[in-house]
Amino acid sequence: MRQFRTVFKFELMSYFGNRAYLITTVVLVCLTLLLAVIPAALSAFGVTGGDPNEIELAEETEQADALIGIYDKNNMLTEEILDAYLGQGQWARLDPADAGDIGEAVLAEKYSLVLEADGLNYTITMPGSETMRFHGRLYEELIKVSYQAALLQDRGFAQSEAEEVLGVVPIPAFVFVGKDLTETFGLAYILIMILYIAIISYGSYVMTSVITEKTSKTVELLVVSVKPVYLMFGKVMGAGAAGLAQLSVLVLTGAISLNIFQRMPGGPSIPFLADIFNSSSVGVTLIYALIFFLLGFFGFAFLYAAFASTISRLEDASTVTMFPMIPFIAAFLIAMTGMSNPTATHVVVCSFIPLLSPMVMFMRICVTDVPLTQTLLAIAVNIIAVVGVGAFSAKLYRIGVLMYGAKPTLRNIWRSFRQS
Repeated sequence: MRQFRTVFKFELMSYFGNRAYLITTVVLVCLTLLLAVIPAALSAFGVTGGDPNEIELAEETEQADALIGIYDKNNMLTEEILDAYLGQGQWARLDPADAGDIGEAVLAEKYSLVLEADGLNYTITMPGSETMRFHGRLYEELIKVSYQAALLQDRGFAQSEAEEVLGVVPIPAFVFVGKDLTETFGLAYILIMILYIAIISYGSYVMTSVITEKTSKTVELLVVSVKPVYLMFGKVMGAGAAGLAQLSVLVLTGAISLNIFQRMPGGPSIPFLADIFNSSSVGVTLIYALIFFLLGFFGFAFLYAAFASTISRLEDASTVTMFPMIPFIAAFLIAMTGMSNPTATHVVVCSFIPLLSPMVMFMRICVTDVPLTQTLLAIAVNIIAVVGVGAFSAKLYRIGVLMYGAKPTLRNIWRSFRQS
């Protein structure tokens, strides 16, 4: 353990004494403060949010310029229904003589679209450029209600009675059980992105450090004087501690500054952030985030260090980066896509697979109710996996630092690993 502490301390202090590391930390802290100040500054100058009444007025003005043509073959669409669905002054009836020039009228922008109704059958003619903004449900309901009203009148109901029947509005009530996604979804997304960036950034630091040592030939002395296991664990955990310290400073700076600006009189109201800060489960979620962050980071960092030891030049780093990146990208994609369906079988299974589990299980904890037994099982599996990956990486590290001149192919790495 003395060798481990020596390597760990040396690696950690090499980061804390590195001018580039300190400058990067200061710059990132300044950027974090700037991003936290921007909402407050915009709110102070009245730029953010805007007046809801002004927004509604602008939308109404935009809609007022859009005239809808109505060609009702059976005179089924009443003015009351058209006004209710399309708005007063938003529509105009077409004469049968104009029916043959509907396409030309739309292309000439005389109408934003034309609705041709023939009982339950209807046709909508509109510019192709408006396809993405088209709301077909509105016109489906318009035709449906008009047909029902005409049918009721044919059965002897007065128009007022038909409108009374068709105008009923259900009164919904919602009861939410389990986790509220408005509180946890954003936090899960942010923390998974932080883990993604951290592994990419600090994994490359570990890889660069290993390749640099191998290039300078100092690693050969280290392998002889220090056990590979202690050397590997000390190096990776030293880099991890430095990265975690930098991330902690940034996260705390951003969280505290945003919280302060949110609570200031006249401060900006950001519902997304307010849901995170006011969440009753944010404390437990952050604890799980720290646990799975460490497990995920160290698992991938060990792989980065191990495969980096098989090459002798920084220019060849791309040839081995793909090996730890494959499970890493898979974990990220499964976690992000699994947010919409966290109970899917493949998502649940992947939440217990080492290297995939830190991201996927943490996502499940944030967006759904996961039994405590499953959470503890995933943590135990990942701890065992990290130790196993660390031991494997230490052995591969010892082999890799002596692989001069050999291309770092899977065959060469596996052959050297079996012979060791």
